[in-house]
Order: sequence, then C-alpha cells, then structure tokens
Amino acid sequence: MAFTFPIAFVLGATGYYHYPLGGESVNLTNAMYHAAQLFILHAPHFENPVPWTLEIARWLAPVSMILALLNMALSLFQHEQMELVRNRMKNHTIVCGMGRRGIAVAEQIHSEGKPVIAIDNRPNPELEERLNKLGIPLIVGDATRKEILKEARVERAERLYALCDEDTVNCAIAMAANEVSCIAKRPLESYIHINDWELRYSLQVNHQWCQNTKQTLHFVDVFGPEAISLIIHDLPLDHEGIPADDERIAHLVIIGFGRMGRTIAVKAAQLGQFANRKRLQISVIDRHAAENEAALLFHHPYIYDVADFSFYRQEVLSPETRKLVEEWCSESDKRVSIVICFDDQLVVYDTVFTLLPILKKKNIRVAVRVPEPERLDFLLKGTGTDQSINNIIPFGLETSFSGLIKSDPINIEQFAKKIHNAYIELVKTELENDPIKLKERMESKEMKEWNDLNEDFRESNIQQAAHIYPKLRAVGYEIVNLNAPGTAITQFSKDILDILAIMEHNRFVAERKVNNWKYGDPTDKPNRISNNLDEWEHLSVSVREYDYNTVNLIPQQLNSIGKKIIRKGN
Repeated sequence: MAFTFPIAFVLGATGYYHYPLGGESVNLTNAMYHAAQLFILHAPHFENPVPWTLEIARWLAPVSMILALLNMALSLFQHEQMELVRNRMKNHTIVCGMGRRGIAVAEQIHSEGKPVIAIDNRPNPELEERLNKLGIPLIVGDATRKEILKEARVERAERLYALCDEDTVNCAIAMAANEVSCIAKRPLESYIHINDWELRYSLQVNHQWCQNTKQTLHFVDVFGPEAISLIIHDLPLDHEGIPADDERIAHLVIIGFGRMGRTIAVKAAQLGQFANRKRLQISVIDRHAAENEAALLFHHPYIYDVADFSFYRQEVLSPETRKLVEEWCSESDKRVSIVICFDDQLVVYDTVFTLLPILKKKNIRVAVRVPEPERLDFLLKGTGTDQSINNIIPFGLETSFSGLIKSDPINIEQFAKKIHNAYIELVKTELENDPIKLKERMESKEMKEWNDLNEDFRESNIQQAAHIYPKLRAVGYEIVNLNAPGTAITQFSKDILDILAIMEHNRFVAERKVNNWKYGDPTDKPNRISNNLDEWEHLSVSVREYDYNTVNLIPQQLNSIGKKIIRKGN
C-alpha cells in the first residue's frame, strides 16, 4: 500500500500540470499542491476533459488515504486489544529477550495454549509482526527495569525466562524480578540463562538476594544441552564408536569460536574420552584465535590436561583455511568432524559452499549452525548436493530451545533427570533393610531431587548420562526402546565392564578438570581438590569398585526409563 501514495502524487501532479485550471496553465509548484489535496478529497470543479493521469490520481489518492487510516485504526485496535489482554493476564509466562532462544520458547509456550508475554529492548519489525500474528503481547523496553516487569504483571506470573545474550543482563533481570516478587501474588519460577559455567555454579551456590521472597531461581545454559546433543548424537565425535583396539584419533575442527563454539569445545573435552584412551584433538579456526584461547584458559585453566588444542588465527574464507581443512580431511589415522558455528548466517553459508568441494570428496561429517535448516537444504539442492549423502548436519535450530520448557525424548538433561531419579530408587531398594544407612545416604547432597541439586552434581549427572552412548558404542552396543526388536543385554561381561569402568573414570576426571578441579591428597571438596583425579592404574580398589558399580547399573537405569541395550545390528 505504501507505493500507491507516491504513484498517486506523481500522476496527480502530472495531470494538473497539463490541465488548465480556469483557462490558465498551472506551474509545477501549484500542480504539486493540488495533487496533495487529492488525498483529503479536495479538488476543484473540472469543466474540461480530465487527463488520464489525473483521472487515476483523483481515485487512487483518496482510496490510499482511506486504506491507510483503516490500517492505522486496525493497528491501534490490536494494540489496545493486546494491552487489554496483557492487563488481565495471570499465571502467565514472561520471556525476556527475543533472540532465537526467546522466540522459540515463547512460541512453544503459546502453542501449548498457555498465556505468554514477550519483552525486548529493540525488536525489529519482523519480530513484532511475527508475535502480533500469534497474539503474543510484546512490551518494548528494558527488562532489567522494575517498571517494565510490573507492566508485564510479573507479580502475577507463573514463570519468567531471562534469555538475553549477556549473562550480566539476565542476572539483572532476575534481581529486578526478585524485588518485584516481594509483593507477588503467587510463587515465581525464574529460569536465568547463564552461559559461563563458573558464574552459573557460583550463583546457584552463593546467591542470597532471592531469599525470603516467592521467587525460585533456576540457572540454566541453553547452549550446553544443544552442544552435548551434537557431540553425542548428531555428529557424534566417535562416529560409529571407537573400540579399545582402535588406533585412530578423534579430531574435532571448530570453525568460528564464539559462545557456541567455546561451549562445544568444553563439552567435547569433557565427553571425548574413548575406549582406546587416545586424547581428543580439537582444532579451532577463528580470526580472534589468540584472544579466544586466552578466554578459554581463563575460565578452564586445566582443560589442556584432558584434550589437545590447536588455535589458528586466520580468516575463515582464506586459502590457508582451505588448505588446512583439506589436510585434516585427508588424515586416514583420524576420525574428523567439522563444526561451523558463526552468528552471522551469511558467513556460515559462504563457509559451507567454499569448503563444499573438499567435504563432498572426503565425505566428512559437518555440523552447520543454522536457525532454519530448510534454507540450507534449499541452497544445497541448488548446487546439486544431497545433504544426507554428504553428512551435513544442521544444528542451532529454533526448535532445539524448546527443551527448556517441555520434555524432549532426545534432550540430554531430561534423560539425566530420569537416570538420577532411577538411581535414587535403586539406592532405596538396595538399603531398605538398613534404615540408618539409608537415612544417612538420603541426606547427602547427591541424593536430592533434581531441582534441588547444585550445579556441580547436576552437571555431573548430565555428563554421566550423555557418556553412556559412546561407552556402549565402543563395545558394539546401542540403546533402543524396550519394545524394539532385539534381545536385551542385562549384564556385562568382565572384559566389557573393564572397558566401561575405565571410560567412566576418564570421563569423571575430564569433567572435573574442565570444571577447575585438580589432583591433591587429601581430598578437599570445597576447594575442588580430589585424590581420585589420577590414572586408572593408580586408583585404590575402592575407587575402582565405585566405577564398576556405576557402569554395572546402566542396564537397570535404562530399563527404568523404557530403554534397553542390544548388540548393534541385532
């Protein structure tokens, strides 16, 4: 509709310029003035035949103005309607930060028929239109301000998600919500996205500013579960599995080392512990490689103890990068996986198509961070490339963030919750004849309900649950549903138990070291010192027994959540 205004104006001015008013010719300035009057239904009496340009303009101009006024009225009506809906909301969810994460969460909640309010500081027109079509009220403002949260009726809300890009902003939102929740009508569950593990752990253990209020805080990392799913399921790092006698090394190439790239590197270092006991190799290509390496070591000073890192400071779209990737893809003694993860989608697509000839030739597994895989699929088909044949795996999808609000069968955290609950029940059964010991065990920190676990234990459970998959792939097993064909493996042989126990210990050591624990004797948990962070051969019998018991429980734990273990190809 916007283009009809200049068309009507130009046609009107042209028509008036060639039409003699009162028998006299009209100059250009007067013609433009009269053309403008057409939009308010004001025109002189025409005695002579009217030029076709003026005839069109005298109808097009008022019609355009009427449609514009109707559209304005409709927008005002919708705004007032949204405000009315918002002012009546209760038991609703507030989503702060309308990036890809926020949009995915808001749309998922809305699709479940639950009320939701969105808050964003600088929404673009596309976002406003998208939310408006769904009927989701949008408040434009800074969610760290109490006035904005009050406008969203946070005191009557059921949940709040702080999903902005910066951890500090999300913390500020939580603090502002905490102040408002002092007068809240109901308890408020707040989910605060904190990408930095150290900060997330420190906040969960030490935060005091939400005491004596109705707000319950959950510090979450929306990048972590997605990175784990990519490493364990979608690529995965070990491909079809790395047996104990396999001499090949797993090599992960990360192109683009932003927040997602760093998260993938950290999770890979923790979970890249294989049966052949070969260290994972991680190569990073980024124009700010030196700065990113320094930041990685600042947050995880012992990460080089568990994986071999190499950083390459160079432009991604350069001959040097192409040469490096080609060399890596040609290494027969390594299992190579490539992850391309930039925030700028144009850079992602450009990188993919620049490297495509190499990737096609070597049939390398490549994970590409794209919010909408259909676009990548369309572009690949345009080049005659079959996405499935070339192992190009999209990740970072908008739908992947829905795991924050609902149970997803491939969500590792949900899987870890079920295993943790199954573990509690197994302990209760095991100690049911020893009530004193059972009571003592149930009062320990690791036996708390999932939402009451501190970040350290929760992260450990997630890591343990995720690593079950590469463990079983290493010995030729796979996990399927209970009703799937195949004879269930309910007990491991001694040889397999040895492999799994060593893998579990190495995973535990990697998890702890990446999370800034170090070896020391005696153990000092408050200062993150443990005498268990040693080589398997140097462990005491009791510590080894713990690892044996842990992996021995895998069939029972899987059975309790509707899964079983079978031999591959069975």
